[in-house]
Amino acid sequence: MERSWLFIMKIKLNNIQSKLFVSYGILLAIISIIFSILYSVSKHTIQKAAIESSYYTAQVMAEKLNSEMEYLLTVRDQIYSNTSVNKYINAIRTSTDSWFSHYYLSKLNTAMDNFTHMLIRGSINSEIIIFSPSKGLLYYSWTSIDDFSPQGENSQGQIAADINALFAQNGQAKISCERLRSSYNPNTSGESYLYFYQAHKNPYSGLCDYYIIIGVPKEGMEEYFFPFEKNDYGVIYVDDQEYIIYSNLADAPEYFDQMDFQDENIEDAPTVSYQGKEYIQLSIPIGAAGWTLVHLLPVQEILSGLNHWSILIVLALVFLAMGLIGVCIYLNRSIIYPIRQLDKNIQKVKAGETNLLPPHIQANNEISRLGLEFYDMIQQLHVLQQQMLLKEEQKRDLEIEALQAQINPHFMYNTIGSIKMLLRLGRNEQAISSLSALVDVLKNTISRSDKTISLEEELNILKSYIYIQQRRYSEFQFEVTLPEALKEYHIMRFLIQPLIENSLLHGYGEINQNTKISVSFSADYPNRILNVSIRDNGCGITPEKLQDILTTPQKTRGLNGIGIKNIMERIRLNYGSPYSIQFQSSANQGTTIVLVLPLIP
Repeated sequence: MERSWLFIMKIKLNNIQSKLFVSYGILLAIISIIFSILYSVSKHTIQKAAIESSYYTAQVMAEKLNSEMEYLLTVRDQIYSNTSVNKYINAIRTSTDSWFSHYYLSKLNTAMDNFTHMLIRGSINSEIIIFSPSKGLLYYSWTSIDDFSPQGENSQGQIAADINALFAQNGQAKISCERLRSSYNPNTSGESYLYFYQAHKNPYSGLCDYYIIIGVPKEGMEEYFFPFEKNDYGVIYVDDQEYIIYSNLADAPEYFDQMDFQDENIEDAPTVSYQGKEYIQLSIPIGAAGWTLVHLLPVQEILSGLNHWSILIVLALVFLAMGLIGVCIYLNRSIIYPIRQLDKNIQKVKAGETNLLPPHIQANNEISRLGLEFYDMIQQLHVLQQQMLLKEEQKRDLEIEALQAQINPHFMYNTIGSIKMLLRLGRNEQAISSLSALVDVLKNTISRSDKTISLEEELNILKSYIYIQQRRYSEFQFEVTLPEALKEYHIMRFLIQPLIENSLLHGYGEINQNTKISVSFSADYPNRILNVSIRDNGCGITPEKLQDILTTPQKTRGLNGIGIKNIMERIRLNYGSPYSIQFQSSANQGTTIVLVLPLIP
């Protein structure tokens, strides 16, 4: 049963109708993706516009509030630095005579009235209070000096308690803070005031001698606190001590503890969750007071206008999808099916089947002509490939024949001359050995047509060549290191011997018993790489000379006249990347040449 079902599914997936159905599915998926992208772009655009609008509105409010704060703090600082005020306060604090205390209180009251008139502007009923921890209330702006004591007892206790609570948090390190609370004035105790507290420190003891308190009614600050409270917007004012000055959120402390209110760029404004709703959080600094305005924008309300627009987009996409389906049916019949047939034949060509017959094509359009051109191209390509392979093979054979024919007469003359000299000296055994070595070299150079040779055979030929050179020059040193496991691996002919010949011809001013050439073989089995190192202790190669060797075709006067450039080209043509020749050389330090070749079994 299961096999039958799989067979049916296979048939369905192989017919045109099933493929068309898959195309429709892809088309619908594309439409859905388009809708998602449009919705995402629209959402981002609307959200960005709302953020920018709210940010700039909040920034304007923050600037206005900052201006108001600067004025209040300027008045506070003027009181703080006023010489007369400080003189009267110090006199009151240090005086033990009640008459003098009352006298200086009167003087202080007169001096402070000027600041009170500066602060009270229009309908804002602001307050100024001076409080001494040792003397209690020294001044408050809502009463005259005659009524000071009766009205001040209750306020004095409240102020003392607040100061202890506020400034005890950071000890003597804190010199100013702000709080929103009910008015200290008994006549307006039901109203909320925003108070600014400033501590006056004794420069000698480091203790606070007195406190300047300026209060502003919350009602006069409504234009800064309330513009954002409509439409479920949230607003929080916090000071530099992370104390919440004002908030319209019921559980603002809990929300504040979970969030990091930093001055973000509007493009990086984070989205936060509060009471199951998502908000965009904007943080704007208020420099004068060291406050931060945290503004929460409800995402749902910002995007409320997007829903209607989304319905219109859906309807438009539905009609678009219907039109595309019709186009898809037409394209499937006239274009897609012939292209799929062409693709099948391309896959056959990739698999090596080049003997293809063109199908019967009724239509006369670009796709049909493309199919016919494809089949013609395959036939021509097959013919060209065969011709190229034949030419390449012929070219390589000619190169080998040319290399085999490059026996330099000087090498032959010098070698035969060396053998002749040995015979004259009666060193017949050495002469016979030299002739045998020459025969081995010539057999490898002339008679063999193999492109590769085993490392063991290559080593024997090298030994024969070195033996001839040692008879010609002197008994110079030659060492070979070939691991047993590598002897049966193969290497391209005419690679190592020309490099040794170059060392003898160009690497030494004079060849003697101190001359040393070594050849070592090693393998990188995981990467299938054979490394052949040819080292000499000659005069080395300067960078300029090395560059000239690598770029200029050379003609040596040795056995076969094969230059380094020739070897590099043969490696590149036969093996390609990453195989190459590497050079390490410096003046009077010898030369090391490393052949990086494929490991051929």
